Amino acid sequence: SSDLYGYKSGFARIGHLTARFDHQTEELAHQLRDCDYSQIVLVGHSMGGLLCLGAIRHLIDTGASTAIHKIAGIVLVGTPQAGSTRVPFWARWMSPDLKLLAAHSVALLEIQRRFTDHVVASMFEQSYGRRFTIPTFAVIGTTDLWVDDMSSTLRVPSDQVKRVTGSHTDISKPADADNVAFRFTRDRVSASLDFHRKSEAARDSIQKRLSTLVSENFQGIEQQLANSMIGVEPK
Repeated sequence: SSDLYGYKSGFARIGHLTARFDHQTEELAHQLRDCDYSQIVLVGHSMGGLLCLGAIRHLIDTGASTAIHKIAGIVLVGTPQAGSTRVPFWARWMSPDLKLLAAHSVALLEIQRRFTDHVVASMFEQSYGRRFTIPTFAVIGTTDLWVDDMSSTLRVPSDQVKRVTGSHTDISKPADADNVAFRFTRDRVSASLDFHRKSEAARDSIQKRLSTLVSENFQGIEQQLANSMIGVEPK
């Protein structure tokens, strides 16, 4: 099943009372945290991709590891992860969105720092310690005039990037199910869910075995500390 998170951006904000970007990311983070899904793949176009990344940053900052473990992958479609050089300096004072989307903005830098420090983006690597494995994919258009290659593929492994014919808008509006961007996204969603099922099953198995070892070899405060180290909730 699928769900949509609706928000207004760009010209759609004019004449409407709309929430700030950080409040929107917090709202989406809470929806991800509180939903009943055990597996989630986030797909976002342009600022929608930034919204997905911002929501995960909020979950990281609040220590919501259970919610993060539900996220099986992210597909970023024409997303300016480092901002856009097309936003002129003077325009940054006209709109909070334009200030956010300016190249190398502070807000986007902070999101990137969280992902660099806490997230593994490759499908072929496993995370260790307190890092999370969230396979990240990018779709980029051959004639995207708003988002350059470096910004749209930041941190994304080359074999998880798909370049397709189209502009910034075209790549998010496939004409049919045979569209290259649509098929790439659909296949990566399916692969991410399969990878997530297997990795979570392995993680649960290891955690149970470690929990048994802890309960058999530690007591009292030592057992509590050991359980916290392996991520086992106290009973």
